[in-house]
Formats: sequence, C-alpha cells, structure tokens
Amino acid sequence: WDADASMLICRNEPTLGSGTDAVHDEKGFVVGIAPCLWGEDADGLRPPPLIRLDGNYTSIKRVNSTHGHWGVMALWQCRGAYV
Repeated sequence: WDADASMLICRNEPTLGSGTDAVHDEKGFVVGIAPCLWGEDADGLRPPPLIRLDGNYTSIKRVNSTHGHWGVMALWQCRGAYV
C-alpha cells in the first residue's frame, strides 16, 4: 500500500494444494504465492509503480494463529532502478 498516493501496489494470494497425487500438492497447504509483475502493456502487464525512497509504504500479512506452527513469515522484496 502506497500511503502517500492511497494506492494498492501489490496483492498476493496463496495457491492451496488440492491433494492430488502430484508432488508438492498437499491438500490445504500453501503450494505457491504468485508474485506481482509489472512491465509492458504489450505483454499484458501493468506499468511499474514509482517507489520513492522517502515514501510511506505499508505491508500487511494475515495468518491464522489458532495452532502453533513454524515458518510463518512476511517478506517484502522489491527490485528497482534509480530513475
């Protein structure tokens, strides 16, 4: 969330396994989280957002903590170039 522009920059949704016989498709477990991609309109992508060094950004992660478990993390990773 870009608080300065009141604009959602990226939203990730997990893909849950369906429990087929395929490897890494465990039912009810997160088996993938697609990244946000930006690029050229010709490729069907949104233009990249301008991320300012002095900008105000918020990242929110939600998890069900009813039962204790390991490996629950939030990671905000971004690659960019100075313009």
